Amino acid sequence: MVNSLNYLALYASGGVLPRAVAERSLTQAQEGAVLHLCDLVEHLRDSKVRSPGFQEASRDLGAARFDYAGEPVVPLEELVAEKVIQAWPKIGEAAVQDAIELVPEHLRRQLLDPHSCLKQLHEWPERPVTSKVRASPGEWEKIVAAAHARGLMVPVEVDDVFKDSSGHPVLNGAGGVRKLKKVGGETKELQRFISNLIRSNMYQERIDGDDKLLPYLGQLTLVEQGDSEIILVDSEDFVLQPVFGGPPGHRVYPAMAVLPMGWLSSVAVIQSIVRTLVFSEAGVPPVSEVAKTKPIPEDDDLTVIYLDSFDQLRRLSRGCEEALQETMSSRHRDFLEVCKRRGLPLNEAKRLVSSTHGTLQGGELDGIKGRYGLAREKMANLVGLGAALLGQQTWSEFLLRHFVGKATFGMCFRRPLFAVFQEIFGEIQAHAEQGTSARPTSSVVDEVILAMSLVPMMVTNLKAPVDSEIGVTDASPSGGGAAVATAFRHPANTVEATPDRCYECGRALEAGSMYPCPADCGGVFCTLACVMEHRDIVHPAARECPRRAWRPPRFGERFAGRRAPLSHAVAMVGHIEVQEPFDIHFGHDVFTDEGKQTLSRLCDDEHLAAEHWAPECKLFSKARGKVVRLEDGTRLPGPQPVRDHKHIMGFPWLPVDVKARVRQSNSMVTRARRRGAAAKGRRYWSMEHPYNSWAWEFNLTKEVEELEGYQHTVGSSCCFGGRREKWFSFLNNMPLLQQFLGLPCPGHEGLLPYTVSRRADGRLAFDTEEEAEYPWGLCRAYAQALRQQLDRDGIFEHMVLQERESYYTVQMLHSTARLATPLVSEVVGFQGKSEAATYRGTDVRFLVDLGTDESPDVHEIPYLAMRWHWQTVLAFPWKQPGHINELELNTVAVFLKRRSRSSGKLHNKFFLVLDSMVTRGCLAKGRSSSKRLNQVLRRCSAHLLATDGYLFPLWTISAWNFADKPRLHPRTLRAYRTAIDRFLRFVSKRRLDISRPSRLDRQIAEFIDVSYQEGEPLSYAGHLLSAVKRFHPRLRLALPEASQFLRNWQRCYVPHRAVPASWPLVEALMGYAFRRREPALALLLALGFSCLLRTAEMLALTHHHVVFHPGQRGLSVILPGSKTSQGNPQVLLIDDTDLVALARTIVKPRCESLLWPHGPHRFRRTFGFLLEAQALALQTTRLTACAGEEQHFGGNVRVRRSPTLMRAPCSWRMSLGRGPKGHWLSKGAHFVPKYGFASIEAEVDPSEGRN
Repeated sequence: MVNSLNYLALYASGGVLPRAVAERSLTQAQEGAVLHLCDLVEHLRDSKVRSPGFQEASRDLGAARFDYAGEPVVPLEELVAEKVIQAWPKIGEAAVQDAIELVPEHLRRQLLDPHSCLKQLHEWPERPVTSKVRASPGEWEKIVAAAHARGLMVPVEVDDVFKDSSGHPVLNGAGGVRKLKKVGGETKELQRFISNLIRSNMYQERIDGDDKLLPYLGQLTLVEQGDSEIILVDSEDFVLQPVFGGPPGHRVYPAMAVLPMGWLSSVAVIQSIVRTLVFSEAGVPPVSEVAKTKPIPEDDDLTVIYLDSFDQLRRLSRGCEEALQETMSSRHRDFLEVCKRRGLPLNEAKRLVSSTHGTLQGGELDGIKGRYGLAREKMANLVGLGAALLGQQTWSEFLLRHFVGKATFGMCFRRPLFAVFQEIFGEIQAHAEQGTSARPTSSVVDEVILAMSLVPMMVTNLKAPVDSEIGVTDASPSGGGAAVATAFRHPANTVEATPDRCYECGRALEAGSMYPCPADCGGVFCTLACVMEHRDIVHPAARECPRRAWRPPRFGERFAGRRAPLSHAVAMVGHIEVQEPFDIHFGHDVFTDEGKQTLSRLCDDEHLAAEHWAPECKLFSKARGKVVRLEDGTRLPGPQPVRDHKHIMGFPWLPVDVKARVRQSNSMVTRARRRGAAAKGRRYWSMEHPYNSWAWEFNLTKEVEELEGYQHTVGSSCCFGGRREKWFSFLNNMPLLQQFLGLPCPGHEGLLPYTVSRRADGRLAFDTEEEAEYPWGLCRAYAQALRQQLDRDGIFEHMVLQERESYYTVQMLHSTARLATPLVSEVVGFQGKSEAATYRGTDVRFLVDLGTDESPDVHEIPYLAMRWHWQTVLAFPWKQPGHINELELNTVAVFLKRRSRSSGKLHNKFFLVLDSMVTRGCLAKGRSSSKRLNQVLRRCSAHLLATDGYLFPLWTISAWNFADKPRLHPRTLRAYRTAIDRFLRFVSKRRLDISRPSRLDRQIAEFIDVSYQEGEPLSYAGHLLSAVKRFHPRLRLALPEASQFLRNWQRCYVPHRAVPASWPLVEALMGYAFRRREPALALLLALGFSCLLRTAEMLALTHHHVVFHPGQRGLSVILPGSKTSQGNPQVLLIDDTDLVALARTIVKPRCESLLWPHGPHRFRRTFGFLLEAQALALQTTRLTACAGEEQHFGGNVRVRRSPTLMRAPCSWRMSLGRGPKGHWLSKGAHFVPKYGFASIEAEVDPSEGRN
């Protein structure tokens, strides 16, 4: 076995056999593979079966034919009545059942109307084959009489016999085959009656029955069994003869009344009958059925129905084995009850009850070890058959077909074995054409020996677990590559944030004060202000939220108080976006026009899911007017009462100023109540006031209370951390709020009393003012209730699903543009409908049904491989060229070889993503008709067989294959998007039509021409064309005019290198940076100038990347993103003592944070301030020599003008740069607008001096 696997892995594809191999110790993985082979041999040896001797095997090989199930096929014999009748059941013992009662309705209609099964007249055969009865008249008469007595045959009138187009009756034949049966303990040779219905079948259509639901042997090998599980088998076989009922006719011709297996539709009808008995009458769940058209059931009880047998497989924990030993399952018991009620006898000899060993479709199942493979008796016979074949001097087609037929059946249990056979099929074809026997070729002999030696491997390990690592491979004409993944990528549009730092400002986060991004992008923040800046759509932030377009549910707090603690608490629970708190302390006055507009804008937010109102309550207290006692015992009248039961809205005799305040307070409460009434069924709403408040007496408040779903939640602040007892009431429509806030107060010790004191100005100070703000515990409880309520409603989850579906839909549309057909659009639209995985051999296919139940229209969709976080593990060039299919399969072979070197990859099932359907098909089937591909498959098979590996290929498209080609760099992708946005603004401004490719080509050409005339960078045109062709591959050949314009521009373009900025200018910029209290920026400018760093390289530097040398000798700058040819990071040395001293005062060597932690947007903005201070405009000052080229730090301004790209290329250029005496741009320089200028002016005045 080891030699055979070595041959397949190393030499079967054309390698040279070595004369000697150096000895070496086995690796751990190789030891595991050898132990696996030993275990398989022990499994075969434990059965104690032996191969037949050479003489016996040779006799079987030449005397009998074998079908693909490994069963012998013998010719029909002359019927002997005595032998046939003894093989039949006795009179009265046969279970004759009317088939009409046991089939579905559509089958019943066809069986009752036989003419509906006939072919069209023009399809009838002109010369049908003849069938004869192989029996003498006397013997045939005895057989017919015995069959009629048992209900197996009925007489038919002459006129009722079916006739062909010439009027001749269509008659069938019959014969017998040898059958050994034990009768009274003695084995007798009897005959099985065989109906020859070939002639009548030629006139019939196949009935659409349940034959398509027959179990598939290869699918049974996919049954999973846990390491601590066992499988019990319950099996029943029928002794059943379904008949077709009807009135008897005259005894002229005998007709079969039972369902003969030779009939064209017998399998379809019998399968339908047994499925009706099992599922409809016995009540076995249909979802447990193992069928070739269905995925593997998830049920622990599997049902296998194959014609006259019913098998049940039960997966159980090993601890239940003894309790269930010899215990019949409930499903098995129900099935026996149905058979007993209908009088259907079962084959007691083949019955299995809770057995750990059994046979299924010619295979042997070991429920303890978790093995399903070729029966060991058949393995021994196959080895003997191969030995007999090798012992023959010449081989004929007959002998080869016998061996191949039996071997291929065994290979079905381990599909990689199919690659062993290659030349033998050509040998069979050659013998069939020549009709003679010949000596076999050496390659054919090798294949027979390989098949014999690998017979113990014709078994599947059901306990092999699924590996958590998924692989992907791909090849190109130049090389191949592979990658692996163990986890999904970060969700779309997420960031990698430091868990202990604010993602916006970089401050250290404190425990208990962390604010997650409401869109769940991964960012965590230190304050609510940072969250709002991060999510601000209008104004750019230091680090923008990649999910700014997402709209999570929003919460708004009205009259929030000075610190708005409720808004902070809601923001901390996540998944809820908080509006800016509305309160007078935040500059929002509801009684001004501006405040009203702000409140209306907040309330009209279409994404508002919840809001809380807390109107001012000072003028609603029922304690107003009561006498108060000061701390010194002085009794004073309390605050003036403003209302009572008769004057709920306020006393009419109040002073004007007080009446105005009362009117405003009433207005705040009224507005809140109206919002509450309008919130029913739309959003969650709550309003808080003290429990003893006049606000609850308002009529409108009582109307809101009576609405369905609204209730009062009453509690005390002391239960949530308040220092005093203060009872509140929340009127709300939030069901969960009662569980969090409506807690009974048990009474708390140590609470402070309510006192009144006199201030220095003579006014009274009430302790109730200190309790006006909600306790933090109450705010957290409210926030938790709101979060759970929204989660229960699924608002955030629904939003995420919508956004991700939109994201993946866009990705699919972009990446499948080259496959764009009406089908692709339908798949994208119906990707959530009836999506399922089906198994064909050992591949997994994702299907979508675009049809109906009556007319299914199933299509395959590619696997979404881009969801995985891939890591490259292989990348290699080819030593010699080859066909792409061969290279693809060779890459898989290299990947499997790498995988087999790890001992942790033994006995595993694993998935491999491919973008080649040819490769997927070869690996799934185990072999290929192409000899070159099959040779590579042999290498793959060797590794899979040795490691007990089970490969499941997944097909995807090239655009989603990580190993297919290098991905676009994020910077390039941003440039492409910017170019498209720039072009779309150009189209929108001029209202151009780009609905067709020809019009799009014309407008892109016009945009390139305008950009050229107005002095825009060449990269504008290049990025635009590259982006359009990248995102819409169909347009690659549809933009000839635009491509011509770009080529014209490139021909006349003469690049100029920028003059680097001088050190005095850099010193000036550093000075302004220090003045702005940005020392790190000043150091970056100095390092960038000294080391010729790019902007991205400067922003990537951390304190840790600046390494000081011992003493004052200098420092080293490590560039993390740049690598040498050996893979090491670039290191730059600086020996300027002043710069080193400056760096020592700013750099913190042990700190790993960025020198500039605020991101590129803020860097550009700050750098612009420095330039403005230098009287330079940001739009005309660049860090690179020319836009579109990534040059080193320098500054220069160039403007170019040419009449048009349609004419001959002529241009003039003016450089606004360093003057002849080292002077720089003066304050008098004129900067022209971007579009529509007629001339360009510039002044360089050396007398202005150096700025």
